[in-house]
Order: sequence, then structure tokens, then C-alpha cells
Amino acid sequence: MGNVKAGKFVDDETGESLNDVESVLGKVGIKLRDGQGQFRNFGDVLDEIGAKWKSYNSVEQNALTTAIAGTRQRENATVLFQNYSTALKYTADASNSSGTAMQKMANYEEGLEAKTNRATAAFEQLSKAVVNGNAFGGLIDTGTGFLNVLTSIISKLGTLPVLLSTISGILSGMGKSAGRLYAPFLKVA
Repeated sequence: MGNVKAGKFVDDETGESLNDVESVLGKVGIKLRDGQGQFRNFGDVLDEIGAKWKSYNSVEQNALTTAIAGTRQRENATVLFQNYSTALKYTADASNSSGTAMQKMANYEEGLEAKTNRATAAFEQLSKAVVNGNAFGGLIDTGTGFLNVLTSIISKLGTLPVLLSTISGILSGMGKSAGRLYAPFLKVA
């Protein structure tokens, strides 16, 4: 919309002449500039187009959307103006919900969960400060080495741990079944 004299330029991709937004708006009675020759707020210009949209004929509507949005985005602008009152309502709802979200965030920050999260973050910072000390560095390195050795042993055993775990589960299940089978014959003290 700021391309007031766009008619003397061409679109790099299509080679078509671009519309002069100001002259198209002027033909439907909308001023792009104020009395001092400065651009009006584009939101106000769009509001004015949206308010008068249904009074324009199809040629005027097409000229407006092409001038404002270009050939490629013309359909999007058409949909916007056809549903302009709904778009304004959604904009107002979004603006109002911003205040609600900020109030909910303030309530959250005063709640137990937020306080717990802040305490956890403080503990994590303390832990990092302590762990970075030399006294605990060796302990962590030793623990890491132990875990690496344990992983190596388990990987060399292959499926043996899985097999032992499966057999153990089966035997455990069988023991429970046998217990249920003989339970009526056992005396309970």
C-alpha cells in the first residue's frame, strides 16, 4: 500500500504492471493520505474498506484486492474482506484474551507448582556449582567408568540376561499357578 506510484514499476516475476493503490482507493472514495499528504494508518484504511466491502461491485472488489494484496495474494484479501467483521471480532477476542492469559500467569507464579519449580531450579544451580568442584569430579568420573564397564559386560553376554529374565518370569508365574491349585488343600493358621 505504500507503493503510491507503483504503476510505473513492473512485477519482476510476471512482468505485469503493478496497480497504483492510491488511485484504485480514490476511485472508491477512500483516501490513502491525510490532509497533510502523509499516509493514513493502514489499519484505518483497511477498516474503511471492510466497512464498505458489500457496497462495492465485483469489479471494484477485484481492483481493491489486487491493488492491496497483489495478484498472488488477492484471494486471501478477498476472503479477509468478505469476513471482515468476523476478523475484527477475533482480533478483539485475542486482545482481550491476552489480559486473561497474563492474569493466569500471575496466578500461576504465586502457586505451589511455580514455587516448587523455582526451588528445583535453585537446587540445580547449586548442584552444578558443587559438581564443578574438584572433590566431586573424581567421584563422578569413577561412577561413569563403572557404568561403562557394566554396559560392556552386559553387551558381551548378549541375550543371556534377557533369557534369564524370561525364565525367571515363567517360573514365577508357574509358582503362582501351583499355589492357587493347591491352596484349597493347605491349612491357613
